[in-house]
Amino acid sequence: MPTICLSTAESEYYALSQSMRVLLPIWSTLIEMINNISFPSQLKVFNNQITTTTHEDNTSALTLANDQRITNRTRHYHVRWHFFWQAVRQGNVKVAYIDTKNQEADSLTKGLPRHTFLQFRHKV
Repeated sequence: MPTICLSTAESEYYALSQSMRVLLPIWSTLIEMINNISFPSQLKVFNNQITTTTHEDNTSALTLANDQRITNRTRHYHVRWHFFWQAVRQGNVKVAYIDTKNQEADSLTKGLPRHTFLQFRHKV
C-alpha cells in the first residue's frame, strides 16, 4: 500500500514498524520452539527474558517507539503503525539508538559518500 510521509521522522517510524512486522513473528517462533522442544530446563527459565534489539538512528522515531506518546506532530500517523508498542512495553523488543555513522542498513536505502559506502559494503 503506497504511503506518503510528511517528514523524515514519519518515514523512519514507518520503516521501524515494517521491520517489526518481520521481527515479531521470528521472536514468537523462537519462544514457541523453546517451550515445545525438549531443551534443558535451564533454557526454559530464560524464555520470558529473551529480548531482541532493533536499532533506530532517528531520535523522533526512537522516542515515539519507546515513550509511546502521541503528540501534535505525530497524531496523524496511522494507528496500524503502532502495533508493536505492546512488545516494547513488555520488554520483548528493545528499540535502541544507533549513530547514523554506524547504521549499516543505510547502504541499502540511500546514497552515501564513497568512503562510507566502501566501509559498509564489506559488512553487508
